[in-house]
Amino acid sequence: MKFRKSILLGITALSLGTIGVFTTPSNVSAHSWWDGTPTAVRGTWRTRNVFLPYMESSHHATFKAKSHSVIAGFTQSAPTYLKNTYWRKVGKHAYSIHGACPGDYGVDRRMTIKKVRHGLIKIYIDGSSSTSSTLFPNLYHKAY
Repeated sequence: MKFRKSILLGITALSLGTIGVFTTPSNVSAHSWWDGTPTAVRGTWRTRNVFLPYMESSHHATFKAKSHSVIAGFTQSAPTYLKNTYWRKVGKHAYSIHGACPGDYGVDRRMTIKKVRHGLIKIYIDGSSSTSSTLFPNLYHKAY
């Protein structure tokens, strides 16, 4: 009788343990990084025109995403250029793009693009707003 109870107790413990293993969520992804740039952000994007008093004219910031390269440029400054890009989705309508920056001797840089709504995105370069040190807003409109 004692032996039978211990076998039943062992079987019950093993069955409960296997149920716990199969019901725990798994965060494993087979392939989370993709080659190139996401199709949702490809194309040319521009900010609204801003009057720059030191240049005495209106200008806009641009963002151009091609299949394997990304360029974010402003007036009178060197653009942030990434080549050999790869990306992954980091949230609902948010993408992280990594690539080699030739201006920094090929150092890997990161851009995060958040799609606010259709035809409107925000860009963050290495964690900070892409236009943080300029007069331009961080809202880019799709240039059709």
